[in-house]
Amino acid sequence: MGTGYTGFVVWPHAHVTPFDVEMLKWVILDLVDAEPNLAVLLHASIVDAFQENGTARGVVTESKSGRIAFTADVIVDATGDGDVASMLAAPYEKGTPGSGIMQ
Repeated sequence: MGTGYTGFVVWPHAHVTPFDVEMLKWVILDLVDAEPNLAVLLHASIVDAFQENGTARGVVTESKSGRIAFTADVIVDATGDGDVASMLAAPYEKGTPGSGIMQ
């Protein structure tokens, strides 16, 4: 891309950071292309997660390509809502400790 544009928009006095979703997709794909042995699966949903001896071991996705199980030594829940943690019945906290206030 070479423009140095990250997809983020400067919006004074905002309580959120708005961004150009389409541009951010290009930026993320550029970053992924720079990493060896890394692939992207688009338009997939996580429908299940599994563990072995109390340790998270993988997730199951579903897309137009069908249902696929992925295993890994480390699972990062980047769903934004803790979906994978919930599927694994893992402990989690919601909001600021003590008050529960979010954002």
